[in-house]
Amino acid sequence: MKWIIGLVVILGLAAVMTMTGRGGGNFYLPVLVACGVPMHQAAASGQFILLATAAAATLLFHKNRTVDWILALVIDPPTDIMAFVAGYLSAYVSGITLKLVMASLLVIAGFCMLIKVKDRPLASTKRVGFWQRKFGERSMLFCRGVGIDCPFP
Repeated sequence: MKWIIGLVVILGLAAVMTMTGRGGGNFYLPVLVACGVPMHQAAASGQFILLATAAAATLLFHKNRTVDWILALVIDPPTDIMAFVAGYLSAYVSGITLKLVMASLLVIAGFCMLIKVKDRPLASTKRVGFWQRKFGERSMLFCRGVGIDCPFP
């Protein structure tokens, strides 16, 4: 019975996360663990769910012409590669350690979600270490960090 409830919850989460443009992976993992899936299998299953929902959402958003393909092709390949590497390396870490790391990251993500973001005009578009993208009516400035792009709307 808990499997059916877990599947319904994951389906609902996937729909809501897709509609709001979020990944949702930080929600799939706890639901899978609550259903009794071992941590390592839950992490791999969560990645698969995330991949499937992202592919479906991309097709839907592409149909509505709301996908910035250049941005997607810059950000997605390194993200996919590192997700695979992290999944592979997780076999060398205990399930308890993975749970503690996940819990810590969820707390940090929760605090980050409380920070209010203001839309403001971009100051300078020609700064070293930054990349500006314009898509539709939105302009975004990305800080080119160490293997990560941090968007500043």
